[in-house]
Parts: sequence; structure tokens; C-alpha cells
Amino acid sequence: MKQFIKKYAPVFSGFHSPCLIVDTHGMIHWANQAFTKVSGIHIQDKEPALFLQTQYMGELQNWMDFSRNLTTESSFRFTLFNLTTRGQTYWIELDAQWIPQTFQIDEPAFLMIGTDITKLKSHTEKELINLTNLLNDSQRMGKMGSWELDIITGRTTWTEGVYAIHEVGRDLDHNKENGIAFYHPEDQHIIIGALEKAIAEF
Repeated sequence: MKQFIKKYAPVFSGFHSPCLIVDTHGMIHWANQAFTKVSGIHIQDKEPALFLQTQYMGELQNWMDFSRNLTTESSFRFTLFNLTTRGQTYWIELDAQWIPQTFQIDEPAFLMIGTDITKLKSHTEKELINLTNLLNDSQRMGKMGSWELDIITGRTTWTEGVYAIHEVGRDLDHNKENGIAFYHPEDQHIIIGALEKAIAEF
């Protein structure tokens, strides 16, 4: 690993894109200044540093998938959510290239070249929030609502308009069965038929 870093690190040190060398355990053995600027991680005295810093349970699946990719010993692309050493969130899109044994590397590792997409993600999330607020305002004025069904779990997701129409709080534990119960008894067979048709065509 040290010989590989000594030979190739100078090539990637000047890159404007974040570059790093990561082993299959998620430890960073080398990183350029561009990555340090994004993450705050600085490899001092050539001691490896842990890549994954996030402790958000909501992103647990994201970095579990990333860790799984590290064990494949094959190149991959991945969009990773992480925390900087200062506790700030960032998103990085990684192009991870497996370093073959022909390079005489003594430990399995990847050379990763990244793109900081934090601003893009933040802008997209803000747009999504604005669209959601617009939808809720429109449905409230039109006294309408919409919902969707997860056919695997049977759970339903309601917009604010549906809660308002049924005059129930957001703490209601709703699903396919009790959601249908809100419809008029004479109309329930129509909803059930439409759902069964949609599920069959899925």
C-alpha cells in the first residue's frame, strides 16, 4: 500500500476533484487536499482514517450499501452521504476503481475519485419541499387529497389534504384496510377493485 501511494499519490495530489485510497474496511490510507476540503479528514503521519462518519440512522442503509460494495473487489459508482469532521453533512459521488494485484499492492483497496454534490442535493431537497408545500396548499384550497400504497408492506402515505378530509390527526396509524374504510360502503368495492388491478399489473 505504501509503495503504491508513494508512486501514484503525486499524480492525483493536484486534482481539483476529491481523490482517496480506501481499503475494503472503509479506512482511508491517502487523500488529496480536495477531499480534505470537502470532508475535513486529513491523513496525518500516514495513519489511516475511517471514511464513514455519519451516525444518522436514516442514512444507515446508504452506508451499509457502500460498505457492501467495498467487499466486492470490483469497481463501482456510488453516491454517499457522510459527515465532515466538523459534523456538517455532505454528499459525494464516487467513482471507485479496484486496484488490481498487478500493481503489487499488499492490501486490497480502491482508488476513488469523487464529485462534491452537496449543493446540488441541497437545492433539489429545497425544491422538493417547495413542491410539497405547493401541493398541500392546492389540496387544502380545493378540499382534495391524495395517497399512495406500498404494496409490499401494505402501508399508505397520505398528503395533508387526506387528513383534513377525514378530520383525523397525523398520528393515525393508517394502512390499506382502514384507509378503505373511510370510503362510503357502496363505493369501497370500486377502490378495492382498482387496487387489485394495479397490484396485478405491477
